[in-house]
Amino acid sequence: MTVTVPPTWMRWRVDGGGTGSDVVAKGRELVDGPEKGGSLVVTQPVGGGGRMQLWDLKRDAPVGEEEDLIVPLGSDVVAKYSRYDSENQSGEPQLERQLTGERISLRIPGLPRSFNVLPGGWDPPAFAWWSDGIVAFDPSTGKPLGPVMTVPGVQLDVLSASETPDSALAVVTWSVDAPHSETGVFDISTGQLLVRGLYDLDSSHALDRDQLIGVAPDYARRYDIHTLKPISALARAIGGSQLTSVSTDGRTLLNVGFNNALTLYDLTADIALATPLDSDAPGARLRGGYLTADGETLLEALPDGIRVWDLRLAEQASQACALAGRELTEEEWSTYFPGEERVDTCAALTS
Repeated sequence: MTVTVPPTWMRWRVDGGGTGSDVVAKGRELVDGPEKGGSLVVTQPVGGGGRMQLWDLKRDAPVGEEEDLIVPLGSDVVAKYSRYDSENQSGEPQLERQLTGERISLRIPGLPRSFNVLPGGWDPPAFAWWSDGIVAFDPSTGKPLGPVMTVPGVQLDVLSASETPDSALAVVTWSVDAPHSETGVFDISTGQLLVRGLYDLDSSHALDRDQLIGVAPDYARRYDIHTLKPISALARAIGGSQLTSVSTDGRTLLNVGFNNALTLYDLTADIALATPLDSDAPGARLRGGYLTADGETLLEALPDGIRVWDLRLAEQASQACALAGRELTEEEWSTYFPGEERVDTCAALTS
């Protein structure tokens, strides 16, 4: 008896990517980004210790000169530190418009010579902070949007800062005594501290004029932005939080744990999207990933390069079909979709 086995074709990715993903910036590490357009990120040579450089993901090519530190601030503006003391978190940043190279002077009264900057969200304002206070400013003009915001009796060490979509309120989390922290809400235009006393969050993020997201080692919650009282709970964020980012439409949240577990949430239902993705990036030096402003792309930091995940469902499905090269068998369909009418899913995607 002769059994004829039909030929089988198998497809394998050899660039380190997976289904629905590509790897770019080989020889570089993802340090920060992206800006609102989703194309430019900050990189450094593999292994750390080298100077930073902007990287265009679409062209997979470097942009501009190398600097000690580069911080994207929004509005096509980046802060560049030609010299930065990472141990003391101090330096003198120069704001520069990325497209034209035009330099922008910061016109903030009382600004010390050495300070730190960080973006608030996808649009202005950005924030400048030092031990005595934090101030919101428009990176496109260098002008403050209000007076310096201070916490009486506190030397600030800012962990996170974000603003409401109308730029009216700022949510700031600062370190108290590691691992403890405190979070407060400020009126940006007056500098008034409106409410404080939310303790021990790893990071916070303003959602709107009514709510903020706070992530701690053991929980992730929505809070009332006016009272700091908890409203509801999200699925636990694995590894606490060293970074949170929210898409501009407010639907998708990315939390990056200190163990570089990447947890995506659907904020319309307050549920986690699948299981966390474990980034291989060295957690002591690099954050594991970043979300783009449209919520459609996840950038995963790798030890060598950047994995770009397309989060659009149709793209993920079509990539899975291309990798499998076939439809689900009847047995597979009954296992994963019991009781559902069987359809040729891959054929439907291409029709």
